[in-house]
Amino acid sequence: MAAPVQQVNAHTVVLQPSQRGAGSIVTLQARVPWPAEVGDARVVTLGDGQGTGEGSGEVPNLTDVPAPEPGSETIEDELFIYWNLNEAFGTRLDAVGTNHLTSNNSVGMVPGQLNNAASFNGISQWLSIADNGNVSMGDGQAFTITMWLYPVGLVNGATPLNKGQLIFNPNNFEYALEFYTPGGAVPIELLFLTNNGPDLDVHVPVPAGQWNFVVAWYDGGQHIQVNNGLTSNSTYSNGAGASDRTFALNLGSSGSGGAFYPGYLDMVGIWKRALTADERTFLWNGGLGREYPFSL
Repeated sequence: MAAPVQQVNAHTVVLQPSQRGAGSIVTLQARVPWPAEVGDARVVTLGDGQGTGEGSGEVPNLTDVPAPEPGSETIEDELFIYWNLNEAFGTRLDAVGTNHLTSNNSVGMVPGQLNNAASFNGISQWLSIADNGNVSMGDGQAFTITMWLYPVGLVNGATPLNKGQLIFNPNNFEYALEFYTPGGAVPIELLFLTNNGPDLDVHVPVPAGQWNFVVAWYDGGQHIQVNNGLTSNSTYSNGAGASDRTFALNLGSSGSGGAFYPGYLDMVGIWKRALTADERTFLWNGGLGREYPFSL
């Protein structure tokens, strides 16, 4: 009789034998090739549960081992920064590395999409980190920014994220997400901008008064998606993307003492590659979001 299978994580299963007795294997750990498919038989290394004896055998019919969720096995590849933004005040910690954010003028906290979120008054508050290799992009570097944002109101020029000081001047910023519409007319939409990209071409409507999941990425073209659905795309004439600039990365402001964002931010991540559709859906998580470390 085949041993029942219990999944431990995406790569390891523990087998509990259906019969115990003299000479029986008490607990087997099997590191199996993945993905496992229903009906598969995998050759594994067996231990006797007492630290003595090894051998090889087959684990037939892995019917109890679910396949990993699409996107889950690659989601951490080239992930450089992830801010869960759960802190009540002060420095906001990078859950992946050491790219911690400084609080300027007492950025607050509110209940977030998941746990807590950073709260910005839209007048004087922002978070920032000095320029470094983890937040800078070179010419042609693919990258992705993800965030959950809750605009309290739609304010023309409000900037949830900007690596730079000014927007629309390619010498003074690198990449940005900004609420904007030409002439100040409604509807105000969220733009994804890079200093070598097409001005005003990539934008999506983002409703105020609710949490929204936004993904912006560059992969030779420029893209922004909201709530795992509506996507705006643009191609480049020069293919350069975002050229490296030495400015700080700012959340909640343009970084030049203005363009303040009134609202909340939660779960902000930066990858140095374009995420796949499966990976974006994995982070969306049915509208719940995922903090780092990501739950598989």
